[in-house]
Amino acid sequence: MSYVTYESDPEKILAKIQLDTNIAMRLALEDIHRLSRKITPMKSGALRMNTRRSVEPWSGTIVWVEQYSWYQERGYTSGPVTNYTTSGTGPWFARRSVTYVVGRMQNYYPQSYIRR
Repeated sequence: MSYVTYESDPEKILAKIQLDTNIAMRLALEDIHRLSRKITPMKSGALRMNTRRSVEPWSGTIVWVEQYSWYQERGYTSGPVTNYTTSGTGPWFARRSVTYVVGRMQNYYPQSYIRR
């Protein structure tokens, strides 16, 4: 007669999943920043470089710090913003970068989490 035993440690498993999620979130935020820099409007470069990224348990945040970032993001102040100084840049630089990365979020997790 043979016996098989299995011991589970839910706290250890949850800690591993949370760590992997935080790592995935950090990688995703770095990719969002990297992708957005190419399409962010640039005059002095401040908008492209001044971001704040933070990862907390189960979530992450990226913020463009410059006061005018929201106007550049939506492409509108009191009228349309049309004078972009660098070709290939324009409104919705943050939204487009986030949408692209979120659509590929499974790439940031260990292969053991991904169902095929």
